[in-house]
Amino acid sequence: MHKSAIEVWLQGVADYYGSSACPNVEDLHLSDGAPTPRAMRGRVRATEETGRPEELAHSSGTKTTNTRAGSSTKRKTKPPQGQSVFVDGDRDALSKLATTSLSSPTDVTPGMTSCSIVSFPSISASSARTAKSGRSKSPVRTLADLAVTSKSPTLRSLDGGVPGDAQDLLEKLYTISCGENLIPAVVAGRFKRSHLPLRPWQIDNITPPNIDELEYEINKAQEISERANLLAEEGHSEPSWNCEVHSPILRLGLTRLKRVRHFNITTATLCPSLLPIVEKSGETLQSKPVDYSLNLVPAPDTSLADAINVFVDTQPPDMRTISPTMYDPVRRWPQAVAIGTRVTSSSSDPLVQLTVWAQATFTRFRQLIHSKHGSDGISLLTLPVIAVYGHEWHLWFSRDTTCRFELYGPLKIGSTETLLNTFKLIRSLRTLAEWVDTDFCAWVEKAFALPSPIKDTEG
Repeated sequence: MHKSAIEVWLQGVADYYGSSACPNVEDLHLSDGAPTPRAMRGRVRATEETGRPEELAHSSGTKTTNTRAGSSTKRKTKPPQGQSVFVDGDRDALSKLATTSLSSPTDVTPGMTSCSIVSFPSISASSARTAKSGRSKSPVRTLADLAVTSKSPTLRSLDGGVPGDAQDLLEKLYTISCGENLIPAVVAGRFKRSHLPLRPWQIDNITPPNIDELEYEINKAQEISERANLLAEEGHSEPSWNCEVHSPILRLGLTRLKRVRHFNITTATLCPSLLPIVEKSGETLQSKPVDYSLNLVPAPDTSLADAINVFVDTQPPDMRTISPTMYDPVRRWPQAVAIGTRVTSSSSDPLVQLTVWAQATFTRFRQLIHSKHGSDGISLLTLPVIAVYGHEWHLWFSRDTTCRFELYGPLKIGSTETLLNTFKLIRSLRTLAEWVDTDFCAWVEKAFALPSPIKDTEG
């Protein structure tokens, strides 16, 4: 006869709490009426010196054996065939216990007093042990959840303008978003459709194109758009979109720039010390990861690469990173842009995770600035974040100051729904990568207090 799950649990608790006492143990009988076996006798013996119960070797269905060193060990023994390890008086208590939630050693019913187990682990004690391992964490599901932190995010429309250091990038991306001079004249025929005719102002008649490169780019854009529409029609998950749509288009948009790379960071987590904290309670807020980041990857043996390595290697073990995460592939590459993706059917908003990630990035950069410049540090740079909803890509400008955190946007920078909008997205990503390679790189060099301009060349 096999033990039930709750019998096994109760027996384990009895073994663990060896001081449990059962009065009148010799009077107890097994449920089938058989007398208590010898192994059950003398489960508790009161010592004359202390008056406290002492557990004997037989008390938990165990047998004592001697070892070579003279010590004794306990070996589990099974109850006789067809017999239960519970007494008659415990049967009703067991059925009550199976449906009772115990929160303290005294949280039992009168009918349970004859049970062999008279004490239970306290949940409060377990909670106390958990508290010692660190602050509790609460999930962040909406931007409103961040209102209890020191910097509640504020959303601002682009109509009111953006910070000065983001103005040039905004104008370039806005021009692409409008489609102005977007399509080189020599390939305009590839984009003409009876239902979506090109306007004269969308055609670029000035810039000399590289025909082979353009044809390759358009062919890849067509493939990505067709694949995206298939995934949308079949209702694929976010990982499928990341693998078959988002990664290919990021790779295509960044292909010309050696110092800018995209990384899939869906398994990366923020450094615990960079997570937002509730002001009043000190509770840590936990957010889901973002999906991608665009990082500056300096060439080896350059001044910037060397400066980053020195900074990372001299940090505490749990903070040996220039990024907000200890995820190894990006620890030594400054993060410029965070990207969060969601399918259209998802109830979560990637902007929530992007906000937490951006705030952590700013905190890490602020720590870098303080270590290099002291109290007379440089200002933080406005950083883009991108929220992707199925086909649609929306960019926000994130800005962190001493008193507040602001998000300016959104600006639609492209879509994978049509060939034209996919081509627009590729151009937007390339413009963003060029900003990382120039403006962002210059700011990072300044943050590291390197001489300007840097004369290092790419290898």
